[in-house]
Amino acid sequence: MAHHDIIGSFTNWVYVHREFVIGIFVNIFLIWGICKIIDAINKRLLSRMKAKITDYPLISLLPVMFQTLKFVMAFLLIAVFLQNFGYNVTSIVAGFGITGLAVAFAAQTTIGNVFGSFSILTDKVFKIGDFIQFNETSGRVEGINLRSTQLRTIEGFLVNVPNNVLSNTAIINISQTSRYKIEIPIAIECDTPINTVREALAIIKGIADEDKYIDKEKTVVYVDSVEDTAINLKLFTYTTATTYRQYLEQKSYIIEEILGRFQEKGISLDIPDSRLSIVGERNLPGVFEKE
Repeated sequence: MAHHDIIGSFTNWVYVHREFVIGIFVNIFLIWGICKIIDAINKRLLSRMKAKITDYPLISLLPVMFQTLKFVMAFLLIAVFLQNFGYNVTSIVAGFGITGLAVAFAAQTTIGNVFGSFSILTDKVFKIGDFIQFNETSGRVEGINLRSTQLRTIEGFLVNVPNNVLSNTAIINISQTSRYKIEIPIAIECDTPINTVREALAIIKGIADEDKYIDKEKTVVYVDSVEDTAINLKLFTYTTATTYRQYLEQKSYIIEEILGRFQEKGISLDIPDSRLSIVGERNLPGVFEKE
């Protein structure tokens, strides 16, 4: 009997408030339809922009703008619907405001990451594919979203960095440089004759001058310092390599050429860590003694 009473009461309530119930379903359908239309426009516009525009920040901001638009449209439809049925929308908005403040206070980090992503995208600090460095971390950017940025380090690890951290940190965008500095120290033995030292400098300078990717006007080869065991030479120059990988390959090529030509001329490098002291058994009493 109670079961029939509940059904009867509910049926009677639906009949009395039929316009309100119908309005709810109509609004749900309208919100669903508008969201579908906005998603279709977003998808079509994105495909066209990716084909014609290389400005990644603008493309990345577009989905965020459309998501915001969907929220605003849904809120407006609900507000108009409630207003038509005599509800005080002003008090509802005020309630949302108070709730929003509480949520914002509890989710400061998340909100900071969202604003950080806007800062990164609008300031064009970097884009996907760029090699960046900040603090003690460096890597290639593989993804940017509203909360974090994904970096692939040289070691192959994937690092997830909160955008709030990146937006408040000095970032070096290595991929955006027009040239890379090459600084190569070379240590030769301290007892190397002065003529051989000058020959070594001439060899290094010649290698730099022969390289078409080296800025000849910025190239300097000099004796940097003299120590107890070594004479320190240094090559300072710039390469016109456009990517970090090309820069590493260029630097490696120069070092290989220096090593090869030094070996041909019999110029010895000073490498303290590679020296081995061979001590005879007689100097190690008891170590090699047979029982």
